[in-house]
Amino acid sequence: MINIRGVIYYLGVYSFVISFFLIINYLYSLYFQFNLGFDSYLISFVVSSVLGIFFFLLGKKNKLNISYFDQLFLVIIGFFYLPLVMSLPIYFSNYNFSFLNSYFETVSGFTSTGFTIIQNIYNIDESLILWRSSIQWLGGIYFFISLISILGTSRVKIKAAYLVPSEFFGGNFYNNFFVNSFKIFLIYFAGTILIFSLYMVSDIRFFNGFNLAMSVISSGGFLSENSLNKIIRNDFQFFILTLTFLIPLFNFFFFYKIILRKFKYLDYFEDFYNFLFVCFVVFILYFFITNEENILSLFFITLSSVANIGINVESSNPDLSFLFLLLTIIGGSSVSVTSGFKTSRIYLLLKFSVNEMAKLVKPMNVFNQNMFSKISKFNDQDVKNAFLVFLFFILMLFLLTSFLSFENLNIDKSFKLAILTLTNTVNSNIFDLSNINFNLISIFGKISLIFFMIVGKVEFIAFLLIIKRIFNRD
Repeated sequence: MINIRGVIYYLGVYSFVISFFLIINYLYSLYFQFNLGFDSYLISFVVSSVLGIFFFLLGKKNKLNISYFDQLFLVIIGFFYLPLVMSLPIYFSNYNFSFLNSYFETVSGFTSTGFTIIQNIYNIDESLILWRSSIQWLGGIYFFISLISILGTSRVKIKAAYLVPSEFFGGNFYNNFFVNSFKIFLIYFAGTILIFSLYMVSDIRFFNGFNLAMSVISSGGFLSENSLNKIIRNDFQFFILTLTFLIPLFNFFFFYKIILRKFKYLDYFEDFYNFLFVCFVVFILYFFITNEENILSLFFITLSSVANIGINVESSNPDLSFLFLLLTIIGGSSVSVTSGFKTSRIYLLLKFSVNEMAKLVKPMNVFNQNMFSKISKFNDQDVKNAFLVFLFFILMLFLLTSFLSFENLNIDKSFKLAILTLTNTVNSNIFDLSNINFNLISIFGKISLIFFMIVGKVEFIAFLLIIKRIFNRD
């Protein structure tokens, strides 16, 4: 049986974190006299705090007995519950958003997808724009805590992060929860400050730079303007923005280790392969495919696609939209906020395939099963998991494309939007989908997108493990 009360305890802790950020937004509204936002943040703060206290008291006696399945259930239920609480300021605002639209907007931000029902950002006050960015930022932290503590561990094996050497945390979940979460928060916060500082050096407007930093660090797609062209106004700003796209693409601990002078090249082969892959794509595009984009623009678009951010400054060549769409499926490092299939899984399947073909020629030979270095190795179960995730991705892509085809979308747009949903990437002009109006999507379509945005972030295999646990209670 799943320890429901133990899970509820940690949901209460997360509720207190949301309450803290609601207070920040309330003070921001108060300082800048955004009178429309006062009541919505106060009501949301009361609801979040009451739920936090109730869950905290209800589950505090069961907080220690948290199994791996309980932790997995916590991750999944958190992706549904936390956006529900964070959608309240949007729902209670004076902009007449329906509850479903508010929840859709929040799930989109929390999963770092970036789909939005807001057609004109100028109709929204700055405090609510800041809250949308905060949703993305909190979603990034929640995902990292889930990835490093649960999803990416060798005992759960849902994400392939356990195959890549890094700074993971084991032991008792309760004893390490607050310490690990605080450490992740500090690294994540420092990364945000670094990105924001670079934007300030390039003279991006303070408010826009702050919101953009929270979007980029979380690999999200929400902007504080209707288009990125309104924020990025010169080549230097464009270069700095391109440079910061490397931060969500690389391993979460990459720059942290460099700063502490504990960086080991052997631990970050995956990141170097990612960077070389980006360079290779740009090289092919620049010299053999297109002459309409300069090399910096190609780096920007390629990084935006592979890092599952998706935002773009200017219109891209629509003929290349499908290529960039395929790049979103690859994703960044296994220990990053990016979605996609991830480099480690692709490398694992390719190496396994090569080994199997070599065995046909030399069946008596012993083939190494190293990943990027001798430090980490894969086994047959790892291959099965990677192949299973690949099959589920194809299945989910087929299902969501079928669902979206009932909307006012042709099969081409349905297919593209399904890929972006499962890779948690915003529908920008990179993929020739910037004109989609999510307000016109039906209730069934929005619910489908909400579910598959969460599936894209967590992996469908996690849902199956929980279902299996529920029905195998013995």
